Amino acid sequence: MHPNRIGPYLIEKRIGSGGMANVYLARHEQTNQIVAVKELPASLAREEGFIHRFDREIEALQKLNCPNIVKLFDSGQDGEIYYYAMEYVDGETLTTRLRRERRIPWQEAIEISRQICVGLKHAHDAGVIHRDLKPSNLMLGKEGVVKITDFGVAQVFAADRLTATGGIIGTAEFMSPEQVKGSRIDKRSDLYSLGAVLYTMLVGQPPFTGPTASDIMHKQRFARFDPPKNHVPEIPGWLNEIVCQLLEKEPDKRPPDAFVTS
Repeated sequence: MHPNRIGPYLIEKRIGSGGMANVYLARHEQTNQIVAVKELPASLAREEGFIHRFDREIEALQKLNCPNIVKLFDSGQDGEIYYYAMEYVDGETLTTRLRRERRIPWQEAIEISRQICVGLKHAHDAGVIHRDLKPSNLMLGKEGVVKITDFGVAQVFAADRLTATGGIIGTAEFMSPEQVKGSRIDKRSDLYSLGAVLYTMLVGQPPFTGPTASDIMHKQRFARFDPPKNHVPEIPGWLNEIVCQLLEKEPDKRPPDAFVTS
């Protein structure tokens, strides 16, 4: 069962769910605008520092206005529920596409990555770091536009650097070595995650895999990955080199920003 409404939004159906939130297709009761509403669990509001983090991140996200970033329209509280309303994208996540096709042709992977870079550059210029860039946070619109979603959401869920479950912010397969270490991160961490996403599109699996998140995080810090061209020989050498640069362990060895990468 799902609620009939959240704040001023009339719920039509649930379109996504996870351990931390439910997402609904909804319509504003006055304007009839169709949006996606993310409902955060009531238990989060009782965590120390949550409300401050929520307000701070929402304020930062509302400044972002880029075709390659899912637009945040509104946020609020309805009883014990905190929510935010964002642009609804008619399409599918990159995760869904990869599950269906496993790999994406390198020419298309380049275009998807280029659009991700545009979104990252806009956010980084505004001082916003994603912290959890991964295929499930990348929407492929039916018109060919790629949109990054869930900017800053990892930080909203975090208590300082740690999540409620005691893990470091991020998703193991796409975390930078400095995230794994628990160091302060900057935009170059997002570029590492972009490299892992691009690798996954080209090869069909992330650069590092393992039976547990701890195993994968250890590899992120200390293991060497197999270059994508070893798996897919038709990948151009220059593209193979870009992926390898993005996945450098040391942030200083990666491209300096998303503009250079694009």
